[in-house]
Amino acid sequence: MELDDLKSARDFADDEERTRDIILGRETEEENDSEGREYEFGEVPINQEIGDHIQETVVNRIKRRINKCENGEHTFEEFDVSNINKDTNPVQYLEKEEFPFTDSMQEVIEEENNLDETDYGEDPKPEFQALRIKNSDGEMLVAIRNYTNRQIINKKNKYLMKKSGDTYNKFDDEPIALPSKIDAVYYDGVFYIFKQQAFEDIFDYTEHLQDSAESVLDTIEDQGVLIHDMEDLREGAMRDSSKLRKLHEVSESGIAEELDLDTAKDIINDYELPLDITENGDGEEGIKIPNGRHVWTAIRLFNNDHLESPVNEDRFQVYNKDKRSD
Repeated sequence: MELDDLKSARDFADDEERTRDIILGRETEEENDSEGREYEFGEVPINQEIGDHIQETVVNRIKRRINKCENGEHTFEEFDVSNINKDTNPVQYLEKEEFPFTDSMQEVIEEENNLDETDYGEDPKPEFQALRIKNSDGEMLVAIRNYTNRQIINKKNKYLMKKSGDTYNKFDDEPIALPSKIDAVYYDGVFYIFKQQAFEDIFDYTEHLQDSAESVLDTIEDQGVLIHDMEDLREGAMRDSSKLRKLHEVSESGIAEELDLDTAKDIINDYELPLDITENGDGEEGIKIPNGRHVWTAIRLFNNDHLESPVNEDRFQVYNKDKRSD
């Protein structure tokens, strides 16, 4: 994937011969077989002027991100949940097949359909809004923006007026502010993510990360690496999004499938990690986490976060790695 692909999305959106609409996505309580939330979608009726405005907003925001990549302020790279810890916010791409919640979004990103009308004031409140730009062949670009209550201009403790002719009259309607920014764009099978935290919040990535963490902890147990405090480790990880992200890295790297107890013991001893090797009541040898503060140490043990300098054999525990070989 190249930055030119995002430029193609910009060029598609920047065309006067396009139709535009606003779709609101609301979470439903319906059971579904796919991962993540299930949404109910509705279309907000808009006029030509508002359509022009949202198209201009989307195009300008894409141009802004492209410019930042070209002048070196941002990098352009594949989406990874660990990228949220980077000092600069990269523009990321994620192919539809790799997006865990594609099924729940199919109705919005791929299908040309007639949705029921809705408005911002209906309950429950929207989770997000999709600003769609389409051509006559049914191709579309979808800009996604998290919804916030700040978009509804609350009239509480305010008496709003608007000018009609030469006089001001009471304004009884509830004004809605359109989003001036976007969190992600979908075009031609690819999501381009501008604001990672907002993007993850929309689709509740926490549940996805928890499932990934459970899977990798199960793998550690299956490899015969006994952790006497496994339930404490699980509980500590599930409450902390940073630990969940680190366990997702473990899952992606495959290290958990290769690390056995003997190697783990060598790392603990060589790097003087605050983890104990003890036997349980059945005489089984395993890793003991002395207290909750060292849950991080156990997680990093399984993430290949311990390196030795080839120059002077100094040993390091590293917190961010830039892998240079397969």
